[in-house]
Amino acid sequence: MSTEVTVATPVQTVWRALRDREEIRRWHGWEYDGIEAEIDEIYIDAKQADDQAHTLDTGAGVFELEPRADSTVVRVTRARPEGERWAGVLDGIDQGWITFVQQLRLALERHAGEDRRTAYMSGEAREPHSEECSGPLGLLGLGGLRSTRPGERYEASTATGDRLAGEVWFQSDDQLGLTVDDWG
Repeated sequence: MSTEVTVATPVQTVWRALRDREEIRRWHGWEYDGIEAEIDEIYIDAKQADDQAHTLDTGAGVFELEPRADSTVVRVTRARPEGERWAGVLDGIDQGWITFVQQLRLALERHAGEDRRTAYMSGEAREPHSEECSGPLGLLGLGGLRSTRPGERYEASTATGDRLAGEVWFQSDDQLGLTVDDWG
């Protein structure tokens, strides 16, 4: 598995966001009791960090930073066990890395120096709000956004009746990241 994003920030800023505990806390993960220990395990106590090459082997994935003018390509690679068939397998760790590099990008490009906020939804689905999509997006009333591309604006009415507008931040086979104007 490999995922990469280009962050419109210099490499030293991105590297600091991967190595400084307070900076990591601003973008990594979500609120839960074990977040500090998770940050230490992944980033601070990493297997290997090379400050000159800007590489970080966390044991669960390898970060490589590539400077490009005023931007940085952030690449996370995770090796698959030899002989294992992984085609079509939804892996939580891979999905986590996709989420985390997008959160890093959002934090550095749009919310530098600000603490992250977590929106968490819980409950049981009764039926899809949208005919276009069953799954979580349909349940939220956001099924029509799958055809909207990253960088494009969207407007949607959720299953709760809320009107949302913002930008499609990223999209993968299994994730859709949205900014919401009214939520900052």
